[in-house]
Amino acid sequence: MAGPEPCLREAAWRNEAVVAQVRLVVLALLCLMPIVQLVTEPGELETAFGLVSVLLALAFGVVIHVFVQHGKGRSQLPFISSLLDVTLVSLGLGFFLAVDQPLVATNSFIVFPFYFLAIATSSLRYDPRICLLTGGVASAEYAVIIKLALMIGVADPVRMGEQVMTHGRFDLLGQLVRIFLMLAAAVIAAVSVVRARDLLSRSARDPLTALLNRAAFAEMARVELARSRRHGGTLALVLLDLDFFKRVNDIHGHQVGDKVLAWFAKLLHDSFRESDAVARLGGDEFAVLLSGPSLGRSAARLEELRSWVENRVIPETPFVSITVSAGIASHPDDGESIEALLEVADDRLYEAKDSGRNRIVLASGPRTAVILVDEPSADPAASPPVLAIPET
Repeated sequence: MAGPEPCLREAAWRNEAVVAQVRLVVLALLCLMPIVQLVTEPGELETAFGLVSVLLALAFGVVIHVFVQHGKGRSQLPFISSLLDVTLVSLGLGFFLAVDQPLVATNSFIVFPFYFLAIATSSLRYDPRICLLTGGVASAEYAVIIKLALMIGVADPVRMGEQVMTHGRFDLLGQLVRIFLMLAAAVIAAVSVVRARDLLSRSARDPLTALLNRAAFAEMARVELARSRRHGGTLALVLLDLDFFKRVNDIHGHQVGDKVLAWFAKLLHDSFRESDAVARLGGDEFAVLLSGPSLGRSAARLEELRSWVENRVIPETPFVSITVSAGIASHPDDGESIEALLEVADDRLYEAKDSGRNRIVLASGPRTAVILVDEPSADPAASPPVLAIPET
C-alpha cells in the first residue's frame, strides 16, 4: 500500500527546482570572471577557453532548469543533474590541466571543495542511489584528473617550477585521502537519506494499524491531487466509519476494540492497489484515496468490501461483528481541493449513517441520495450491489 514515498518524491522535486535555480546563478556569476578578463586583456586564449567552457555548462544548466519547470524527466533528471554538478567541478579542474597548471588542479583549495557541495546537494533528492552515484563519479573523475596531472609531470618539482612555490608539492597520499573522503561523504549522505526515509515512514504511520496517519494522508492527498490536475485524471476520496463501534468498546473493552480496528485496517489495506493510499484518521474513521478508476468502479469495490464485512465474525474476538458506512467524493466533480473533497465525503458519510448505516453514499442532493444497498435475494452472498434512490 502506498506510503510516504510520493510525498518524498514531490519534496525532492521541489528541491531539484531550487538547486536548478542556484546552479544557474552560480554559473552566470562564473561567466562574469572570464568576460571581465577578456575585456581588460583581450586576446588571451586561455581565458576564451574558460569562457566557452562556462557558457557550455550554463547552457546545460538552462536545459535542466527548463525540464524542471515543466515537470519533465522526474525519474531520470535528478541523476543527470547530480552528475552534471560533479562533472562541472571536474571540468573546472581540467581547465587548469589544459593551461599547463597541473599543481593548481591537484592542490586546489577553492575548486575541489565544490565536489563535497555536489555530494551534499545530492542528498536533497532523498535517494541514496543518487548520493552513492554522485560520490562514485566524483571520485572516478578526480582520479582521472590525478592521472592526467601525473602524465603532465606534476610530481616533478623541476618541471613544475614556480607552481611549487605558490601551490606546494604534489602529494600522492594526500590525493588518495581526498578520494577516500569523497567516497566517505557519499556513504554518509546515503545513510542519512536512508535514515531520514525510515524516520519519515515511521512518523507517517498509525501505530495500531500501520496505515497512514491523518497528516501523512493529507500530504499524500495533496500530491495526488496535483498529479491528477497535471494529467487530467480522476481521483476518489472515501471516508469510512465503523457503525456503533463505541458499543464494542463499552461491552467488550478497548483491547477487543483495538483488535477490531486492526482487523478492519488489514482488510482495508489488502482490498486496494499498492498505489492507493489507505489511512486511519482517528478513532474508527478511515480514509482511502483512489486514483484512476471511475466513481462507479470505486463504489463497486467499496460495496464488495462493505458486504464482506457485514457477514463476518471478527477473529480473536468474542463473536464480534461490525458494519461499515462510507461516503465518496470525486475530483473534479465534487471539488478542486482536498478540503472540499473531504467536506463532501464527510457529508455523504453522515448521510449514510442518517439513512440507516451499513451503506455507501455516492452522491447527494436536496431531495435524493444515491446509496448502495444489498438487493434482496435468497442468497445474499451472491447478490450484486444495486443502486437505490430513496426519497428523503
